[in-house]
Amino acid sequence: MTADQQRNTVLATLLTELTWSPSQLADAINGLLGPGYVARNTVADWLNLDRLPRHPLPTVVAHLISDTLDRDVCLDRLWSGRAQPAEFWVPADAGMTLPWTATGTVEVLDDWLGHTGGSIGMDRRIFLAVSGTALTAPAWGYVDHLGTRDDSFAALADDRRSITITPTMVDSVAATTAGLRRLVNLEGGNPDNLRFVHHHLTWVAKLLRQARFTTHAVANRLLSEWAQLAQLGAWTAMDAGQHGLSQRYLISALHAAHTAGDRCIGTYLLADMSQCRVIQGHLADGVDLGRAARDAAELVNAAYEVSRSTPAALRALTASAFAKAHAAVGDARGFHTAADEARALLGSPGALDTRPPYLTWFDFGGLEMGLAESALLLSGVSSRGCRTLLDDATTTFERSIADPARTPRSIMFGAAWLSRAHLAADDLDRAVPAAHVALNRSSAVRSRRNTLVLHQLETDLTTLPPHRRPAPIRSLHDQLRANHAICPPQP
Repeated sequence: MTADQQRNTVLATLLTELTWSPSQLADAINGLLGPGYVARNTVADWLNLDRLPRHPLPTVVAHLISDTLDRDVCLDRLWSGRAQPAEFWVPADAGMTLPWTATGTVEVLDDWLGHTGGSIGMDRRIFLAVSGTALTAPAWGYVDHLGTRDDSFAALADDRRSITITPTMVDSVAATTAGLRRLVNLEGGNPDNLRFVHHHLTWVAKLLRQARFTTHAVANRLLSEWAQLAQLGAWTAMDAGQHGLSQRYLISALHAAHTAGDRCIGTYLLADMSQCRVIQGHLADGVDLGRAARDAAELVNAAYEVSRSTPAALRALTASAFAKAHAAVGDARGFHTAADEARALLGSPGALDTRPPYLTWFDFGGLEMGLAESALLLSGVSSRGCRTLLDDATTTFERSIADPARTPRSIMFGAAWLSRAHLAADDLDRAVPAAHVALNRSSAVRSRRNTLVLHQLETDLTTLPPHRRPAPIRSLHDQLRANHAICPPQP
């Protein structure tokens, strides 16, 4: 057998088109499935010896290549017909090309209910994150259909259903959602919190599918609550590192928000989609989704009277998300323009008093914390005003650390990023105190994202040359390693 006959020529051709080496494919797989899931030499064996990866890797590799190339790569062709598709490993947008109607929303709810894994279990599927048009198309689809709405969701219910939902019952659901929001804000994303949120998500979905409603308005309110729960699930999943699941929640929630006629939660979902993509490093998607959020907010504002317009605080949040996306791509002008707009909107009369319930966390301190994180992003990719950006972020974070309204989770994350930024700027005197602020709050937080940023800080310290490791840095490094032995990063 010749070397060409042994080689997986289809995989080789695709990697050449991607300009990926076997190491880069291994990095992409490990980024999705967890550190160390595959080794570089294992990927080289798939390529050079035409070996078949273990389950579920054939499906995962086909998805990663398809997503990056923005076209479908056939599983059978990639592995010469030897691989079986992994049944429960599916792209986040699979089956979600649905009409923007109440019937489409019913399909969304039934999809979740049909795959539940027990009374407090998760969905049995593992969702693979998507990018490009697979993610942005549903967002722009929502924006394009803002002015169209068919019959109320309640019209799909019939009198044979065994329970009737009243306004007071929806109040009870809203109170539960508010409690879950406090839980996630305090502790962040981890498997237990995610299962807890998902349990309530499926419970409300069952009510929507198995109940009748006293009025159409009650049905719309309950559907809006479900969209809010899905948004909360999306943020919890993102914080726990399950980005595909997060996307599935967000796309689902957009359909529910549209059918419920709740354009505010819809706009909030688009802003969240933008921020999640920036966090994941998919910056073009982040900018495009940020623009969709801005357009949605402005379209609603222009089309409806004051009582139904987009609240100023929500418009400020969308501007803040857009600022972060601009910062991540190094657009200093775009960042400052959007940041100034966000500050002006939140400072307008009545802005704080008209916040929706899911946005009560967003105050001046929350806005400035978000903009400070954005400034750190910008200082890392743009040399324009780098020192000023870092100084401004430091002032904001130091003020927030002393603010009793800020949660340990937000302080820990901001302080860890601030420490990393000071290390990159070779300012060890400011890096060490910020790192200790993050460490002191780590025991109260169960967020994978927060734990990961501390591990990244440790990696930063490990790469410092010996002459840049004075006693305070060595002591900090030892404390971080000890902390990581107690709280290792989750896969």
